[in-house]
Amino acid sequence: MILAAIGKALRTGRPRAGLVLSGGALATVALLVIEGAGAPAAAPALTLPIAHLDKLLHAAAHGWITLLLVWGMALIRQPVSAPRPGRVAALAAGLDSLVGLGIELVQLQLGAPHGRVFDLWDLAANLCGSALAAGLFLAVAVAALRAYTGADSRPETHPPAVS
Repeated sequence: MILAAIGKALRTGRPRAGLVLSGGALATVALLVIEGAGAPAAAPALTLPIAHLDKLLHAAAHGWITLLLVWGMALIRQPVSAPRPGRVAALAAGLDSLVGLGIELVQLQLGAPHGRVFDLWDLAANLCGSALAAGLFLAVAVAALRAYTGADSRPETHPPAVS
């Protein structure tokens, strides 16, 4: 039932919801850029014993941006024919990957005075988060479109009787 409602929204479009979600993606990018413009925070009083927490946070942030962007893009458009969730997912992941690369390149050029450095592992974490989010969207979108169009409820076909 929920999947069918999502499928209907994807099939018919919800431009206002799409704009809100896309705006949320842009606001998240702006907040990350503003936060990243300053010096890194001093070591917090409470440190979590999680290996590579910084990379997990990079993946989570870029996964969140990609989810907002991909759902926003998918809902903004009002397709004439069947929607292509794979194209939307690839475009959103690509856009987020360019943002992540841009931030890392800015850190390479301007980050040293602020304690920021270019890190290929940060870039890899950004790409992983974006790819996982795009894959999650694709799985949900395909299932939702099938539920809405009834592709899973096709009648059984029996082979013709041999005489």
